[in-house]
Amino acid sequence: MGLFGFQALQGTGCSDLGSREQQRELNKDDRHAICDVLAETMKREHELHVDHLTDFAICCGQSEALAAAIFAIIDPGDQVLLFDPAYETYQMCIELARGVPVYVPLDPPSLDTE
Repeated sequence: MGLFGFQALQGTGCSDLGSREQQRELNKDDRHAICDVLAETMKREHELHVDHLTDFAICCGQSEALAAAIFAIIDPGDQVLLFDPAYETYQMCIELARGVPVYVPLDPPSLDTE
């Protein structure tokens, strides 16, 4: 079983989704169909009831998904803990959301926080 039941989409390669141009231009019905599958999977695999229209975000990649999540949950002035070192876009997204990054240094080689 994959994270949150996303195994429903495993094995779906780019060739299965059409050409690059088609992939970039998913229409509203396509996005709804994907979200319908995700909502049904969440219900079946995890007994979670989610709204297929409002509880999913279709993103172009990790950076866009992270930014969408940060902008959705961070209020101006919120302090956000980040392990140091951290991926460079984390700080930028937090600051764009007007949050305050607070770094927690990791101590190599054990990467212990104490």
